[in-house]
Amino acid sequence: HKLMKKHKPNTLLLISSIIGNIYAGILLWDLINNLTTAENSLYGLGQILGTMITAPQVILTIIGVIFSWIGVSCGMSRNALVAGILYSVSVVFRITELLFILPQMILCFVAYAQMSKTETK
Repeated sequence: HKLMKKHKPNTLLLISSIIGNIYAGILLWDLINNLTTAENSLYGLGQILGTMITAPQVILTIIGVIFSWIGVSCGMSRNALVAGILYSVSVVFRITELLFILPQMILCFVAYAQMSKTETK
């Protein structure tokens, strides 16, 4: 039975996780707020269609945040890579959100490079 080594959390991945948490919270709040404020049937239909279009981006962002936090807590570089890839794919669904996701994405990829260097030593 192996003992887990204590590791220092990667600072860049931690920053990315915190920013991702804030952004995912804003996305969820906006999504829920849009669904609960329908005034009439056509407006409600438009909100449901908008929600269906943005839901994949929200889901991928939340899964990316989860992998980012797992990477911070476990210190495994592959989780940082998966989080960065999930952020990248989430941009495909809503290109207008690129400026909000780009910092997390870059931080995850740089953290992956830093962590993979220390894992190979």
